Amino acid sequence: MCPIFNADKCLIWIEINGVPIFDEYNIFKGYRGGIIDITKRKQAEDELLKFRTISDQASYGNAISDPNGILIYANNAFARMHGWEVADLIGKNLSILHSEQQLPRVVEMLDQLKKVGGFTGEEVWRTRKDGTPFPSLMNATIIVDDNNAPSFYLQRQSTSQKTRRQKKKSDSRITG
Repeated sequence: MCPIFNADKCLIWIEINGVPIFDEYNIFKGYRGGIIDITKRKQAEDELLKFRTISDQASYGNAISDPNGILIYANNAFARMHGWEVADLIGKNLSILHSEQQLPRVVEMLDQLKKVGGFTGEEVWRTRKDGTPFPSLMNATIIVDDNNAPSFYLQRQSTSQKTRRQKKKSDSRITG
């Protein structure tokens, strides 16, 4: 893929595919192939990269799961919040982030998500990798496919004010 200027002096991106052509004496004669304008694809990739970077660098947790609850994306904030590394979460079921006592509330929220397509500011208790429970505020949205069927669930999560107040108290005891 490479950028060039077209006849209108506009920058476009092209992809070149070709094979060398040799004569019967094995002397190079040229190339046979094609050139494809991939400008729209390149623009879409650049746009996707912007939003991926925003999500990856966010200070709040972002995660995407398939309809079966299998994580297919998590940013660093989401992983750290739960005491995991991103690579260790991908492919795992969301249930590993909850205790058995927390799961009924999670199922209730998932049912709500399926009925109305999303929710904001719901407090949900989570469990870190080390077993420590913590409250968080969760927003969730369904991402649908071309047939309007749920294909992914997007979660945005931050620690709740309860957690931040508890951390402040703990920090003041340490520094005070």
